[in-house]
Amino acid sequence: MRDHRHPEGLAPALPAAYATGAAAPGSTARATDAPPQRRRSREELAAAQQRAQSRVQGQVQKQKEQERRARMRQAQQRREQLLHKQPAERLFVPYGLAMVFVAMLVFVFGGALFEMAQGDHFLVSGHATLRSATPWLVLAAAPLWYWALCRTEVLAPWWVAQMPTRFVRQMVVYPFAALLSAAALGAAPWGWAAYLGELVGKPARVEALVVSVEAPRISSSCNQYARLEFRGSTGRVCMNTAVTGVMPRAGNTVVVAGLVSRWGLHVGAVHAK
Repeated sequence: MRDHRHPEGLAPALPAAYATGAAAPGSTARATDAPPQRRRSREELAAAQQRAQSRVQGQVQKQKEQERRARMRQAQQRREQLLHKQPAERLFVPYGLAMVFVAMLVFVFGGALFEMAQGDHFLVSGHATLRSATPWLVLAAAPLWYWALCRTEVLAPWWVAQMPTRFVRQMVVYPFAALLSAAALGAAPWGWAAYLGELVGKPARVEALVVSVEAPRISSSCNQYARLEFRGSTGRVCMNTAVTGVMPRAGNTVVVAGLVSRWGLHVGAVHAK
């Protein structure tokens, strides 16, 4: 206990009590005199909310960019793995089926090239039924070509590594390639007929009927076409490089000098009769 009989024992306690009593009212006064916190306006709240949304969107965009880069790295790794495989591991088609497929491609696209190169100078004899059915053959072949192109992703996965994204492949590349291949299939028989007709044909002079004459035009391949009838079949022939003299009219009979075979007539020169 503190000794109250001696005044010097109370001396240290009195200043401390006085200091404590003096400080308490001052602190209360300062707390009372402090101005209240100002409430933020709607514009400030909206700006703060917009900044928060921007930060969230930035984080989401950054995460998406990281995921996209990770997918690109994985795709690149898969592509490199497929490209470094041995050719025997890439081929999933049996040898016999591959040979049939190659022969079909040679027939289709080789015939299409012959049709583009020689079709304007060849009249196919007969086969009117097949020629009338050619548009339907093209329409029927387009879905089959599309299915075959889609199957290449399963039979030869390395093919996918050489192509763009799945959407571009199936919505742009494959439909265009299917239509082009179907058109080549429709033109192939007539291209091979023109090639064989020129290969085995014998020189002769025959008569043909001019069915119609098209108007002249500016073209790099042929400036004017006409439809001629020969042995009951009608075909479109380039006339500006073949006709000699005056251009015949529709209904005229002309003399055609060319190569005649069982496949048809290869037009060399056209003379008015």
